[in-house]
This record gives sequence, C-alpha cells and structure tokens, in this order.
Amino acid sequence: MGAKDTMQNFFMGMAGQMTSGYGAKTISTPMGPFKWDDNINMWVNTNNGMVMSNISFQDQFAMIDYGTTDGSGLQADPVTVSISPTSWGNFTGGNAGTDIWASAAGPTALIASATPVTFTINASGGLPNTISVSLSVEIVGIGGGSLIYGKNALAKATYSTPFTMSNGDTLKLGIAASAFSDATAIITVRNAANQNVIGTVSGSFA
Repeated sequence: MGAKDTMQNFFMGMAGQMTSGYGAKTISTPMGPFKWDDNINMWVNTNNGMVMSNISFQDQFAMIDYGTTDGSGLQADPVTVSISPTSWGNFTGGNAGTDIWASAAGPTALIASATPVTFTINASGGLPNTISVSLSVEIVGIGGGSLIYGKNALAKATYSTPFTMSNGDTLKLGIAASAFSDATAIITVRNAANQNVIGTVSGSFA
C-alpha cells in the first residue's frame, strides 16, 4: 500500500468520513481502519485484510483485552488447569543411586507407592480438554539425576520432551538419582503452552 493510500485511510478513519460520495465508511479502531464490504457483509481492515463480523465495534472491543497481563490478547486463559491433591508430596531423604519417587509420605523407591495427582482441565471455545506439560529440575549439590514420571499408572518414563495430559489423567513424579550424589532438588511442572507453573516438588538425596 502506497503512502498516499495509507494517509488517506488514516485521515478517513480519524474523521469517520466517506471515501467519496458513494464509498464505504472507514472507521478507526485500535486494530486499525476498517471499511464495510457489502459483498461479504463484513468489516475489512484496510491495512491487513482482517475481517470482523457485523457486530458493534464496542461489543467486539469488550471481548478483547489490550493489556499485557498474559500476552495472549484475551481477558483470560481459555484453558484452566487444577490438580488434586494439590501436591505430589516430597522426596526428602531419598537414597542416591536409586529411583526416588515423591509421595505424601516422603520418598519411595517404588512407583506404585508414589502419589498420583489428577489433572482437571477445562477448555472453552471448543478447544480440547488437554494441555502439553513440561518438567524441569534444579539440582544443587554433588551429583545429579534425571527426571522420571509415570502417567496413568503406566510404566516409568524418563522425561525428555513435553507430553500431553488430558482431563482426568494422573501423574507421578520422581528423580533417578545418580550414585554418590548429595544434593537438594526442586521439580517444576508447567503448562508448556504458556509456561504457567502447575506445581512444584522438592526433596533431597544422598
């Protein structure tokens, strides 16, 4: 679009005037100037071609938040996530050189004894009730370990990339601690899409 057309759109939008005696009205909005298109019965952004249905612009703006609270442009996250119980427990005092699972009663070497946490995921707007979950661990001390998890009472898996959790799925968490380690650790569980923290698990092993 040339500079002349851009300036014409700007001034038409500011004045809310007609392009000509027979042209379509241009309306200035926070999303740019819009013209009414009789062929498709929609408002069309003259800068980028975005279309908007024939509803009041005020109503449309009420549905959009131009703040920066979550960076998505929406007033709220369309997917809500909660867990029950709200904690995996801990793995404080686990033995190095073994699998250490978190539980409400403390560390356990058996996945069957780990605390399963159930995910409740509710999506709006026809989105699926699923999220992608990422895990990370911060280890301070000597040695280390790798993240392990169990989903829906399945066998142990070593974490490498985000995985999908659906509404009603359960998750167990732990660390495969290296031998001769003496460290503390915090596991963080996040919604991989927006990096929101779902929960944390802390512990130690030696």
